[in-house]
Amino acid sequence: MSDTAAGTSGVTPDGRQPSDTRFIGHPVGLAWLSASEFWERFAYYGMQTLLVLYLTHYLLQPGHIEQVWGFAAFRHFIGWIYGTQSQMALASNTAQLYAALVYVTPLAGGYIADRLIGRTATVSLGAIVMVIGTFLLALNSTFLIALALLLAGVGCFKANIASQVGALYRVDDPRRADGFQIYFLGIQLAVTISPIICGYLGQRVDWHLGFVAAGVGMVFGLAIYLAGRRTFPPEPIRTKGDHVERPPLTARDWKTVILLVALLPVLAVSIIGNQEIFDAYLVWGERSFQTVFFGFNMPITWVVSMDAIVSAVTLAGVIGF
Repeated sequence: MSDTAAGTSGVTPDGRQPSDTRFIGHPVGLAWLSASEFWERFAYYGMQTLLVLYLTHYLLQPGHIEQVWGFAAFRHFIGWIYGTQSQMALASNTAQLYAALVYVTPLAGGYIADRLIGRTATVSLGAIVMVIGTFLLALNSTFLIALALLLAGVGCFKANIASQVGALYRVDDPRRADGFQIYFLGIQLAVTISPIICGYLGQRVDWHLGFVAAGVGMVFGLAIYLAGRRTFPPEPIRTKGDHVERPPLTARDWKTVILLVALLPVLAVSIIGNQEIFDAYLVWGERSFQTVFFGFNMPITWVVSMDAIVSAVTLAGVIGF
């Protein structure tokens, strides 16, 4: 982003907006970033909610699975990791392998942004790749290609957009924590709405149409991000041969690093359980829950929205407090 663009948005030379209160008391860039993240999460959770059901009821069925490019090699790879696979286990392990790798690819996305092309360019690239990947899910043959593109896109997008939210504020700005709460509230709204829309279209109309709806949401997210990029904190773009001298870590810095590393297994345990709502919980719930209400058969994907509603209400209470 050019200096002129930064200046027109009221951004200070250090890349923050300490006096910008145009969005409910926060920098206006928070509105653009939160809206873009909402639609990205809409696409992500809409796709993830459908994935294991789509595999179980449609793609792994005879007549469909043979159309997927490279699936025989992929099935062999999954069997090498997990052993002999039933159809249900194959669907579950495919969905969970994807969900696990989503937490790995941001490492590469962060490196690309910090060392090569900058955050805004990396997020934009990730959004474009996610658009392509989500729409490719609408074709049986390109299923594995779509998953690979989605992993790459999420890695570029997710690794950097939250950092841009933080960079809108000075570290000592008391609004910073509330800004992240607003940002995360958008994520909760996305996981509430997307299973209702994408889930209904996928389960009740056509599986591929559910993925198309997710892709349309990702297009909205990309458009909003590009439209609001003038309000984002500027960043230096390194040229070839640049070298930045960084001071050595202090004792306090090392304590922080150790604490963050120690939190990893704690967070991993919670995430493993949480991810089952997109996998075994949906399959079990479809067989076990009463889903007919006043003559309407509720898509099982809607139970994900119910869980998200509780989280969103709780988060809204935290922000209000």
